[in-house]
Amino acid sequence: MSTNTNQSPSRSPLPGGITVGFGVAVAMWVCWFLLHMPVVVHHFPPSVAGPMLLGVLVVGVVIGLRWVPRGGRVVSGGVAGVVAGVVNLMVMGSKLSVAGAGGEASLVPSAGLMVAGWIALCVVLGLASGWVGCLMWKGEVEAKPGVWWLGRFAWVNALAILPLLALGGLVTTAKAGFAVPDWPGTYGSNIFLYPIAMMGEPRIFLEHTHRLFGTLVGLTTVVLVAFALLYSQRGWMKAFACVLLGAVVVQGVIGGVWVEEKHLWLVLLHGVLGQLIFGSAALLATVLSAGWQRWAGDSAAGARLRVPRVLCLALLGTLLMQLIFGTLIRHAGSSHALWSHVGFSVVPVVLAVIAGSMMMRNKHDAAHGRSLWLVGHVPMIVVGLQFVLGFVALFAYLNDETRKIAAPVAETLAAAPAIDPLKLLARTVHQANGAVLLATAFVLAGWGLAHGVRKPAMSDE
Repeated sequence: MSTNTNQSPSRSPLPGGITVGFGVAVAMWVCWFLLHMPVVVHHFPPSVAGPMLLGVLVVGVVIGLRWVPRGGRVVSGGVAGVVAGVVNLMVMGSKLSVAGAGGEASLVPSAGLMVAGWIALCVVLGLASGWVGCLMWKGEVEAKPGVWWLGRFAWVNALAILPLLALGGLVTTAKAGFAVPDWPGTYGSNIFLYPIAMMGEPRIFLEHTHRLFGTLVGLTTVVLVAFALLYSQRGWMKAFACVLLGAVVVQGVIGGVWVEEKHLWLVLLHGVLGQLIFGSAALLATVLSAGWQRWAGDSAAGARLRVPRVLCLALLGTLLMQLIFGTLIRHAGSSHALWSHVGFSVVPVVLAVIAGSMMMRNKHDAAHGRSLWLVGHVPMIVVGLQFVLGFVALFAYLNDETRKIAAPVAETLAAAPAIDPLKLLARTVHQANGAVLLATAFVLAGWGLAHGVRKPAMSDE
């Protein structure tokens, strides 16, 4: 048996604290976005945002520390507080600056004090949350090895990508892609210091926050690579994480070049690659999970259990075709792609239902029945929801009088038509759920092809 220290329980507060901190930071970013949307600001005063964000921090840290040994919860909570506080500075910098006379942003005189106070507050709340976690979670838990936290952080990374994709859908549907004319800054300002007071125009807010969430995904993927290099024993998993980081960097560059060059093929590539990255991130998180490790390590299970490998790959292929059709609809307005997308939609529905049902039939297996039963449920639920959302989105699309109007640029934003929130939401929810469905197909294919992977004696659990 391997004695690699990466597989040995670790008492260090860093892996757990960093993972919980980033997970909490992602939740806080989503909360910040929802509370600062121009349509929401009119109903909720800015003073509400701060307490709610801190509430998310406390609740998230307490829940996340459930898997940390009691003796290390307070310190890990402090680490999580530091991480969440620092990561949130990337989005909260908008409140550290004001617009100057020439429109450029400048820091407020008390910016340094505000940053120090924010970090200190997050640390104190993190430590207090660790203490609360000790009181709430009475039972002791074993210290987890680094690779266990690697698997959890991989899911944090994948979940950080989903709001970025949803924001991309909002930007496309609202025709906000040209609302900010420069890149990587925003109207000449540092992207992290663009004043919140200058985001009152909805399209500017959407495009700017889309870029901010892109930096969050970039940061989480960098940390994921560091975790993989430190804790994974498998070379192909380390390579997978590095390739994923490369794809994220390329995706960001494509988005920036598109703003400058405005070539259609760039935005088409940007739309497809973003969802492929999300699917790949979900697949990496899956193969790092203990359930998948046990399944992949049981060579006899592949012979005794029915796993529809061909159907899983066929589902993935058909959804990739649907992704291309959908991208052509959203970015090129192709009517041919629209009706191809609608007509072909029944194929992935049938494949998902059959493949999911076959996976669920293995539920009585003592070793893997529960895992396969759960994995089989997901595509059936998500594809059913997607089919319904598709007709809602189709109705919204066909009744959108602004869909044939060119996207406004910075100089024409004032004359741009108003955004219909319901139509915007209907089409974006369909696009975001489509990303979840594609990621589900990646995961399903990973389970189907698991026994083609060669394993070392000690697996990454």
